[in-house]
Amino acid sequence: MQGVPSVGPIPQGAWVIVGPPFNSPDHGPYALRLEPSVGTNLFGSSGFLIHGDSMEARGCASRTIRERVRQSGDTVLEAVAEFHTRDQDLPEAASA
Repeated sequence: MQGVPSVGPIPQGAWVIVGPPFNSPDHGPYALRLEPSVGTNLFGSSGFLIHGDSMEARGCASRTIRERVRQSGDTVLEAVAEFHTRDQDLPEAASA
């Protein structure tokens, strides 16, 4: 679904968090703007944000998470197809 403009998740690839947080009438307070790195396929979409609050849907980030991201000083985001934690890879996690 990443290839469906304005529908799918953020396309896989490298992203840079740019500028200060801002309040968006459509996406809530404390939104973080994302710019694609060279080589990231946008599939015709644009205007990517890390957002939440007014649009609590799968894939949105809570304000606490957005604040932690901003406070971390990290500015690079790598969007991947799937991410497994070490706990998910343990046999006992699968049977829980």
